[in-house]
Amino acid sequence: MVWLLIGCASQVETLRVVSLEVDPVVETDGPITLELHQAWAGEGALRHPLLLVDTLVFEGRLSTEVEVPEQDEGLVLYGWQDLDGDGIHCAPGVDDEPAGVAVVSPWPTFSVSMALVLDTPCVGPERLYPLP
Repeated sequence: MVWLLIGCASQVETLRVVSLEVDPVVETDGPITLELHQAWAGEGALRHPLLLVDTLVFEGRLSTEVEVPEQDEGLVLYGWQDLDGDGIHCAPGVDDEPAGVAVVSPWPTFSVSMALVLDTPCVGPERLYPLP
């Protein structure tokens, strides 16, 4: 058991600083929550899509730098607009908060500049991200 823990502890994750510019395409003004996900993470039986890396909240156009794990599995941006200001995407009784996904391509890269279309109400990233 100790060797298993030592083996996991010895894994070093390198981070890539990415210049990120996101232009949300949405019908109304208001705060946007942007989640950055690794497209795929893990190995073997533990491999899974959409590992959350970071979350940012902004209004208008976003221009910032973020650190993401450096790997060749891709980067997915998922965003949603908080129309009622409660900080929760589609809480009970709310069914109109728009969401959208954008896949960063090519990946890896040091600079991302893209539009993020928020046009699907109350859908999470796992429903919008195209799985093989």
